[in-house]
Amino acid sequence: MPSNPFKHNAFYVNPTYRQHIRSTKEHSDDPVIQAALESLINVPSAYWLDTKERLTGAAGSTDNLEGILADAASFPTPPLCVFIVYDLPNRDCKALASNGEICCTYHADGTCDYETAGDCQRGLAEYKSEYIDPMRAILERYTKVPVVLIVEPDSLPNLVTNQADARCGNPATNRAYREGVKYAVNTLSSVSSVSLYLDAAHGGWLGWPVQAGKFARLVAELGVHTSIRGYSTNVANYQPLGSACPPENFPLHQHCRQDQGEAPPCCRDACKLIESTSDGNNELNYVQMLANHLRAAGVATPHFVIDTGRNGVDDMRADCSNWCNIRGAGLGLWPTADTALPELVDAYFWLKTPGESDGCTSHLADGSTCSRYDGFCGSADSLGSRAGEPRAPEAGQWFTEQVLQLASHEHIRAQTRVALGLVRPPRPPPHAQSMAPMHATTTLRSPPPPVAAQQSLPSANGNASVPVLLLVLLLLTVLVLAILVLWLLCCRGWCRRFRGLKLLPGDGSDLGPDTPGLCAATESLESAELAVAQAELRVKRAELAAARARIAAQQESTDAAAASAREQASMEAEILD
Repeated sequence: MPSNPFKHNAFYVNPTYRQHIRSTKEHSDDPVIQAALESLINVPSAYWLDTKERLTGAAGSTDNLEGILADAASFPTPPLCVFIVYDLPNRDCKALASNGEICCTYHADGTCDYETAGDCQRGLAEYKSEYIDPMRAILERYTKVPVVLIVEPDSLPNLVTNQADARCGNPATNRAYREGVKYAVNTLSSVSSVSLYLDAAHGGWLGWPVQAGKFARLVAELGVHTSIRGYSTNVANYQPLGSACPPENFPLHQHCRQDQGEAPPCCRDACKLIESTSDGNNELNYVQMLANHLRAAGVATPHFVIDTGRNGVDDMRADCSNWCNIRGAGLGLWPTADTALPELVDAYFWLKTPGESDGCTSHLADGSTCSRYDGFCGSADSLGSRAGEPRAPEAGQWFTEQVLQLASHEHIRAQTRVALGLVRPPRPPPHAQSMAPMHATTTLRSPPPPVAAQQSLPSANGNASVPVLLLVLLLLTVLVLAILVLWLLCCRGWCRRFRGLKLLPGDGSDLGPDTPGLCAATESLESAELAVAQAELRVKRAELAAARARIAAQQESTDAAAASAREQASMEAEILD
């Protein structure tokens, strides 16, 4: 498929998933949690085809491939449906929680014997004829429905890193994965409505250059890259989305380990992966690094879809190798085709449905022993491992307590309180664009619209346009005020002083091609005013001199009169004598 299938299609929301969410609301009387769960009802997620039974089912049911496609086809414009192809022979060889139903060699009880060597001929025949071929036939009947298929999570990554494990490294499993993946891709890609993404693990698994290089060469060796749209990452995992470092910063482990003061947001590394030379500290950096290795192996223009269903918190694990029902996890970004790396990442999508268990605890809720128990599901980070916590069901089954936890994370609760009008919206931190929890919960303010009314779910960054507009208006206001102040200063005689300080070159004619010499005109006006003032001063001085002359004359007249009076008095005295 030459174009991004997530870009121009509405997303299908499974009615079965909606029903699970509604039933979960009954287990909480907290209005904030109920509102958070309500916002999930119209959020799409992938449907896992992890058994042959999930290909078909009862008429009208949307709990199988055919039922979902039939429901989607009934829309005036069929929405995009996303499925996980997940039923290889000897599936999930390293773990136990998701062991499959198709085996290369069967034990007497019907479970898989992973350690017996062989060519897996029987298992591959079953996979092809009873799983992939019927899937293709169903897809062919509904070609007006756009479909994305995520192909066999964890399969090829297990061949890259777990060959020392007898269950993954034996010839039977190797052939099952290589030939099974190749057959699935070649068969399903022939359906015109289908886009395929081959699973590429996550940054905490293949984030090191050696492992990423091996994966890229394996893909090139299988020759499947020409039949797929791209690759999926973080499927059913908890790696943070993070923020993307610029391409020139790679190799990232060298750039981020330099002594440069406070590390930039894109170098945030909750799992301390960069310290061990990994470039996969977050999924946006991981896909950039993996894309470089794929190109080097001859795989051009790779594209990615990243699972953001449960990676809204990046520091909740004591050990980042733990992957089963993680306690303290939060919902991640809502599904959207609006990504931080649009040329590389086609979409963020909930590939692992939030609320579906990763695997069972050693004992189930009814007290019985779980036959598919994996030790990782009893880790210190796993929900259900502590006394008093609810027991976890088998992988893929609805885990009510898990979805309640995902919806009750503090970021989700805070934003839901805002949506309910209980509190004022908090000011986002300056680095909010690099924080997956803030992105994810922002969507709660306006829950996604029904599928039939949307073209794609709202971008998690959609509200960013308002502060940007305010910032532009503020800058324009500051600019206008600065021009006004400069003009006033010039008209008050400050131009000459500024020019003397080299702040305004020349005579002001450089202020614009049509503007006269503002400072020169101001100086001429000041000279004229000075000349007038000097003339007025001269007049005042002349008037002062005349006044002084009059006073002197009056004084002389007064003195003469006084002298005459004295002379007359003297004469009168002499006569009297």
